[in-house]
Amino acid sequence: MSFFLSLARGDFEARNLLKEAVLARYAARPVPLERLKLTLKRRKRILFGLPLEIAVEAAYAEPDQWSWRERHKLFGVVIGGQREALAEQTDPALRESLHRQQWAFRALMLTPLTREGVTVRAVAERAFQAVHDDQPEAIATIYLKPDYNVAAVEIERYRAADKRRLPYTLRPEGGYQTLDGINLPAQIAEQWGSEPSLLYAVKAAQADW
Repeated sequence: MSFFLSLARGDFEARNLLKEAVLARYAARPVPLERLKLTLKRRKRILFGLPLEIAVEAAYAEPDQWSWRERHKLFGVVIGGQREALAEQTDPALRESLHRQQWAFRALMLTPLTREGVTVRAVAERAFQAVHDDQPEAIATIYLKPDYNVAAVEIERYRAADKRRLPYTLRPEGGYQTLDGINLPAQIAEQWGSEPSLLYAVKAAQADW
């Protein structure tokens, strides 16, 4: 375990918090997760209370691949969707925002923080920050529960809808499950600032896409 974590730089407190968090999530068998594709689903009510299903494919690969693809279904029929991909984004502000979203998801998985180029710094008794050399302005703060499981990952992002920079938070919810041999949250809550969060069920994972 110490060899696995040795590529991360930082102060002793932060490295120890990261170690404890990885142990709490993966025990003695951490998965590197250099790339990961998640299938997420949530529901919402639309006009006349009709149930809309939103299926998301969120995929990253180190160092700078990221995509978020949504499909909207009504009674099983696809009626729309949207796609955001880092490789296709030309607007600098939006490109930076997607890069930060990618870093937040990598931080949520923990083991990408143990890789070369990452620096961690303790900021509280059970909180530390992580930053990668490739994007020094994108700082993720990882908050841990008393048992060292992740409580939340927070990063600042630009939101195009209202052209503001806001805290962007991911929180594991509903315990953990094993998908494709990976210990993952059963649900992930996504939140902008103090607005109501969106809760996604994690339905599938693929680490070798």
